[in-house]
Amino acid sequence: MKAISDASATVTLPDGLVWADELTWIATQYQTEYSIAGALVVDMGTRLAGRPITMTGTETTTWISRADLETLREMASQPGAVCTLTLGAAQHQVMFRLQDEAIEAAPVIAWSEMDGDDWYALTALRLMSVTV
Repeated sequence: MKAISDASATVTLPDGLVWADELTWIATQYQTEYSIAGALVVDMGTRLAGRPITMTGTETTTWISRADLETLREMASQPGAVCTLTLGAAQHQVMFRLQDEAIEAAPVIAWSEMDGDDWYALTALRLMSVTV
């Protein structure tokens, strides 16, 4: 099961969503600079949070109701809100990556007036892990 929840709601995510960047993030990072004497100085550390979790899908495999999409948008609109992302047995504390268009969806069939029962293709959900 895939779901995202906060204190007030839970949205079950389409099974077709996949964690596209799961294996691209490495916790170790470093910065380099040269000292005044010309030696290379490497400052290395481990990231404690901020791992991107980008869930992607296609127009045919990741449909979500407009009502659930509106709930996701409400979750993303809460300043500083931390949500729980459930992916099978694993749970991640996450925030929406608002700087990266956190939610990407389009109507499966566009009508002049959409309602909560209409379907949208959720093609991207951009989150990041946080420490709480």
